[in-house]
Amino acid sequence: MAEQVGLARYFNLEWLNAVADCKMADNTKEEAHAYLDDIIGQRISSKDNIRKTRTIMLNLWYNNDPWFVDECTNICKGIFRQERIGLHWALIMVYYPVFFDLCSIIGNSFEYKDEIQLAQIKAKIFEKWGARNTLEHSLSKNFQTLKDMDVLEPGEKSGSYKTIKHKLDNPKIVCMLVAAILKCSDNEYLTWEQIIHHPALFPFEISGVTQADMPTFERLVLERMGDEVVIRLKDK
Repeated sequence: MAEQVGLARYFNLEWLNAVADCKMADNTKEEAHAYLDDIIGQRISSKDNIRKTRTIMLNLWYNNDPWFVDECTNICKGIFRQERIGLHWALIMVYYPVFFDLCSIIGNSFEYKDEIQLAQIKAKIFEKWGARNTLEHSLSKNFQTLKDMDVLEPGEKSGSYKTIKHKLDNPKIVCMLVAAILKCSDNEYLTWEQIIHHPALFPFEISGVTQADMPTFERLVLERMGDEVVIRLKDK
């Protein structure tokens, strides 16, 4: 796989919410840059690591696919801060393919067992991306991020993890995750069941939202294919 890993630094919900706040306030990227340096610098002393972490935050909420950023920003204005995790998740998947693949592997593993082993996840992601030094370095950071995002917690054994579920009942947030899965997936069409049970969405439990809510987003289209109804992400 030729893509760069790019996600080689740990980050947390505080910083994700900080950059989202900047975007919602219509701050320029330069203004967000300075604000993030200050916020991240309260936890990290290395200027190089501050820069790398800030770059990830700006990539997600400023340099990402414009449609996803605009929609997530608008949705943020009408929800509580603690509801934003689904929007952050969508933006991370869209910008960083390694995150989508990592979460897909984690989710697949949770389908067979209640606890996963970091070593086993590493082996599977190496199969897909190659055993690169940057990936070896980033995986422990990624797992720390997932813990701080409150979707993983330590299991009974050393190096093992259990999932923490988050209930999603806001149709707009679910629509963004559906759009992100369709954009990241190799499949142009997916059924509603395939999407809501996609392993990359392992920490989320969708409740009270149905495929009938999907066309409320202009880029999500329901189409009949044989005996099934599938969902497609329209081009802009």
